Amino acid sequence: MKKCPYCNTLNPDDAEVCENCGKPLKGQMLILVCPNCGKVNALGSRECSVCHTKLSQSNHQLVSREITPRKNNKRWGYIALIAFGLSIALFTYLGTKNAHNSLAPNKTEALVFRYFDKDKKVLYN
Repeated sequence: MKKCPYCNTLNPDDAEVCENCGKPLKGQMLILVCPNCGKVNALGSRECSVCHTKLSQSNHQLVSREITPRKNNKRWGYIALIAFGLSIALFTYLGTKNAHNSLAPNKTEALVFRYFDKDKKVLYN
């Protein structure tokens, strides 16, 4: 268990901030060290989480440990999302700007009408 140095609240070993006051937990905590492999285990563990050696609760140690909260990396996610959106917009703009529409040719062509009589002579162009 970790004891908060600000409000003296007992917190779980894996807590990074105090459950009561919300401040980062710094200071000492009780741990169990495996005599076989040296793995640090939480106080109250019956066996080592790595080698499964039985642990004695009387072999606890007081360790000074400073735990700093993890930094929030949401900023990089937002930057990546914005960059992705801008690249989609750029490719869409360039794609429509340089697209060749096969249904509408670049040159405008005039229609020619010819009228014929019953002998198939051209009456009018």
